Amino acid sequence: MLKSICYRSSLNKELSILETEHLFDVCKKNNDSLNLKGLLYKCDSCFFQIIEGPKAHIDALYTKIKSDKRHKDIKVLLNQPIKEFTFSNFTTGYSNVEELDTIFGLQEYHFYMETLDLPLKEEFLEIMSNLFSVDL
Repeated sequence: MLKSICYRSSLNKELSILETEHLFDVCKKNNDSLNLKGLLYKCDSCFFQIIEGPKAHIDALYTKIKSDKRHKDIKVLLNQPIKEFTFSNFTTGYSNVEELDTIFGLQEYHFYMETLDLPLKEEFLEIMSNLFSVDL
C-alpha cells in the first residue's frame, strides 16, 4: 500500500547553503534508494515536503523527521493512503519549482487536495501556489 505525507515545518536554526545542499543531497539519495517520490523545498526559514511511497517507508521516515532537531512546529497537512504515485521522482530546491515533471505532479496533487475536506486545506493550497514558478 502507498501512502503520502505532506507537511511544513519551521527551521530550528538557519542552515547555511552548504548545510542545506548537503541535506538535499542526503534526502534525494535516501529517498531514491527507497523508491520514495515527492519533493522537499526550503523557502526562507521553512521546509515544505510531500513524500509518497510504501507505507512502512513513509511512516519510518516521518518518525525520523519528527525527531530531527532541524525542524520545529511541524504541521501535517496530509497523511493518508494513496492509490498511485503523483510524482515521477523526488526533487529538492528553493522557493519555487521549475522542473516540469515536478510541476505536473504538484498540479495533480493540488487538484486532489481541492477535492478533500481537510482542516488545513487552505494553508496547503497557499503553500502550493507559492511553489509554482512564474517563469515557464
